[in-house]
Amino acid sequence: MKVAALDLGSNTFLCLIASVDSGEIKEVHCDELRFVRLGQGVDKSGEFHPEAIQRARETLSEFKDLCQKEGVEKIQAVATSAARD
Repeated sequence: MKVAALDLGSNTFLCLIASVDSGEIKEVHCDELRFVRLGQGVDKSGEFHPEAIQRARETLSEFKDLCQKEGVEKIQAVATSAARD
């Protein structure tokens, strides 16, 4: 099964697409990194900056297209504590 793992951090968004069998990675198809800076100014305002949100949207759209192109069947994502808060 092809799986995408997304790590949505304060500075970078990562996307790893791999074939997985019985919980074990068999082949990595794609390993992408984007500098999104989602945490821009969040420590001062407690809110995401509009430009950071726009960068995040663009990157997630790009990752979505990549997942569709690669035929991903399952997506797992984790986000920075700022997003969870």
